[in-house]
Amino acid sequence: MELERFVARLLAKDPDQRPASAGEVWDILKEINDWHFGDAPPIRGPNVATEVLVTRAEATDGAIIPLRFTTHRACPVCATREDPDAARTCTTCQGTGQVIHEQITHKVCLPAGLRDGQKVRVRELGGPGKHGGAPGDLYVTVEIAD
Repeated sequence: MELERFVARLLAKDPDQRPASAGEVWDILKEINDWHFGDAPPIRGPNVATEVLVTRAEATDGAIIPLRFTTHRACPVCATREDPDAARTCTTCQGTGQVIHEQITHKVCLPAGLRDGQKVRVRELGGPGKHGGAPGDLYVTVEIAD
């Protein structure tokens, strides 16, 4: 395996087999990092959907409501690395980079003139992005109480 070769070279007991300079060590560590994490492009997070029951007055006039919903959040232990080796070490997310099913409450501004079944998009309240990508959106389906 390539990684084993890099590590063996860095830890070699024979000075002739070790890197000759700090620059060479840097190059090896950069190769290990690039091999392990790659130069992955940013990936936008997943969208999250939920429903809310509002009064006819709230739907007609608009309202700011507290909305409780379930979403994925970045793991507080290992962030969004998705390190395959973290599956053995991160007991919080098992290496996925996300904590699943976190309940959060957020104030959402509902515009005036909503109809039953209409969806309202709240930008960047969905699941976390990967590799520096933006979070997904939250889609709220409005149900009007009779």
